[in-house]
Parts: sequence; C-alpha cells; structure tokens
Amino acid sequence: MPGPEFRHVLRALAGGWLLAVMLAVMLAACTQTPTTPAPPPATAPARDPASVLLEAATAYRTEQWDAAEERYLALVRQDPGNGPLWFKLGNVYFRSGRLDSAAAAYAECVKHAPDLTKAWYNLGIVRRQASESAAEAARVAGPADADAAQRASALRTDIDALLAPTR
Repeated sequence: MPGPEFRHVLRALAGGWLLAVMLAVMLAACTQTPTTPAPPPATAPARDPASVLLEAATAYRTEQWDAAEERYLALVRQDPGNGPLWFKLGNVYFRSGRLDSAAAAYAECVKHAPDLTKAWYNLGIVRRQASESAAEAARVAGPADADAAQRASALRTDIDALLAPTR
C-alpha cells in the first residue's frame, strides 16, 4: 500500500498534468486565426428599369405570361404610381385568365392614371365577365347546389350594382 507521501506526489503530478493540458488547449485557442462571420450575401443589384421593361414587353408579345408578370411586378414595385405599368400588368392577368388580379391591377391603374380610358374600359370588361360568370354559375347549379346557386345569384347582383352607372 503506498504511503501518504506517494499519494501526495501522485496528486501533484495529476494536477500538473491537468494544468498542462488546460494550458495547451488555451494556447492552441490563442494561436488560431479568429473566425469572422461570413459577410451577408450580396443583394442583387437593382436592374435597369429600361432593360426590365424591354424584357417585359418581349415576354408579353410572345405570350410568356409568367415572365411578363414577373417583369411588370418588378417594375410596379420600383414605381408603384406608374399607371401604364399597372395597365400592362392587368393585361397580363386578363390574358392568363386571372380576372380578379386583372381587376385589381386595372383599379390601381385608374387610381394613378385616371385619364387612361383603356384601363376604365378593361376594368368594365373584367367586371362584366365576372358578372356573367356568376350568372352562369347560378344557372348551371343543380337542385343539390341550391346554396351555391343562391350565393352565385347574390354575387351577380352585387357585381351588377357595382357596374350600375352612378347618378
């Protein structure tokens, strides 16, 4: 059985060994190059509106509605008060069959460019088509769809009230 002196030496060696390991770890940490956080990703530079407009017009002309929508949306985000851009976006929505979106875009157009008569006309057409669609839905609804027919009829009444000339 080792004596107390041996245990004392063993504790001193173990403490020294632990101290040496701790010092080695601390020294290694100090000698490493500090890591810096990665810079944030660079934001895409703002594109030239003229080139985006050209791309939008080309996509529109070639009936690439998704591409045209993307470009016109980018343009109206840059210039939300530009009525003619809203008009073109409305046309994209109309031609791709999204009448609600077309009506919203035409409404934005006439808000910013009230003298653009084509926008007023197109807004009326879109709303009229919505009225006719609601009437057709009410007509084709069968007896099992009485609730749907009633809702479609009420919707047409509301749309027609919106379209009625103001006095």
